[in-house]
Amino acid sequence: MSKGLVAVIIVALATFALGIGSLVAQVPPHTPGTVCIVSGQLWCWANQPGKVGDPCTCPVPGGLAKGRLG
Repeated sequence: MSKGLVAVIIVALATFALGIGSLVAQVPPHTPGTVCIVSGQLWCWANQPGKVGDPCTCPVPGGLAKGRLG
């Protein structure tokens, strides 16, 4: 394999890896226990603040999604 091809593959893999990081939801600055985190891509403001790690739900098109307060 030529050095040029190896360099192209490395750049492509690095670009792909950096792109995956943008798929993770960016939770805004918040007081602990006021945000419900459902997954890496979904969060909502908690209906009622609570203790970090307590169960919570976020509204989604299909109903409610279960998460944990963060």
